[in-house]
Amino acid sequence: SGSLLRYQISFSFYLAELTCARRVRGGSVCKEPRQAGMCRMSDESRAVIVNVATVDDAEAIISLIAQAHGESRYASYPFAQVRLRRFVVQSLGDVDGKQTRTFVAKVDGQVVGLASANVSPLIYSTALVVSTMLFFVKEVHRWGSAPPKLLTALADWAREKEAVELTVHVTRGLDEGAERINRFFRAKGFEASGENLHLKL
Repeated sequence: SGSLLRYQISFSFYLAELTCARRVRGGSVCKEPRQAGMCRMSDESRAVIVNVATVDDAEAIISLIAQAHGESRYASYPFAQVRLRRFVVQSLGDVDGKQTRTFVAKVDGQVVGLASANVSPLIYSTALVVSTMLFFVKEVHRWGSAPPKLLTALADWAREKEAVELTVHVTRGLDEGAERINRFFRAKGFEASGENLHLKL
């Protein structure tokens, strides 16, 4: 429905606290600026597996999105779990990935991150664009391989759909790490094409 689509777009992209990381010997990463004591060990010793999400992942996805909501600038808005469940079930129902695709990152069989996107033509062109609806990774895995692996999965799906581009919408908020997220995507070859603006009513 139109209202559901508006909900999807309004919550279009959220990736919590990603930093521009520098890999160092031993599998640790350092957040910039480099300062003593800022290195942390990544969780690379535990393999991150990215798969297409299924209905069996629904509850884990709902829980993860609830966490994303609580950490985002949308936290002050009411959390509608029933509405969210309907959206998740509807999205996962597209098993062939005709319009939507959700990927989950798992460690030891547990969902630690997700990326969801839809594909559609532009309203003034037949060219297809894949637009990210949601991208979130649990904090302990944000400096490891989960974010880039999820992004690779999305890009591969976009190419499979013969889309002309993959777009992301960073709605994290300036005070909550948007610039760090922007640096991550620029490092992956993304180019800025404007800003996310909103008017508080």
